[in-house]
Amino acid sequence: MNKQKKFALNLLKGFTIIEIIVVVAIIAVLASIILANVTSYNIKSKDAAAKGNLNTLLTAAVKYRETHNDYSEFFDSDDVNNIGDKLTNLGYLDEDFVVGTDGNSNYCFSVRLKQFSTPTYYCVDLVGTKIQSENVVCVEGDGPGICEQTQPQ
Repeated sequence: MNKQKKFALNLLKGFTIIEIIVVVAIIAVLASIILANVTSYNIKSKDAAAKGNLNTLLTAAVKYRETHNDYSEFFDSDDVNNIGDKLTNLGYLDEDFVVGTDGNSNYCFSVRLKQFSTPTYYCVDLVGTKIQSENVVCVEGDGPGICEQTQPQ
């Protein structure tokens, strides 16, 4: 009889519904924290890749100019098309990517970064200027450096 009593008591032991709900709630909170962090790192990595692609485009432009003495057909080259495809694959739209010229064979490339809540841009030009700011534009104008920092409005 003693064995039957112990067996019956063991069947009654277990978790209550409240305990299970608390554990599930804790797991849900931890999962949401992890998901938020993973998502932000994903966006940051895409921005880093876009910046790297612009730097690669800058290097390709300089190399093209050394070979051809101008940029006349550079934007039809595979280098530019490949970078454009890479930016598209990263989720950057055409309006996020800007190419500017000052009319004197000086070009700049700018992309809007996604990790910031306010519009922030990364701009490189053929002079070697690299600017990341909310107030940077890839402009047409005079002079060799056409990535310019503007005044906040």
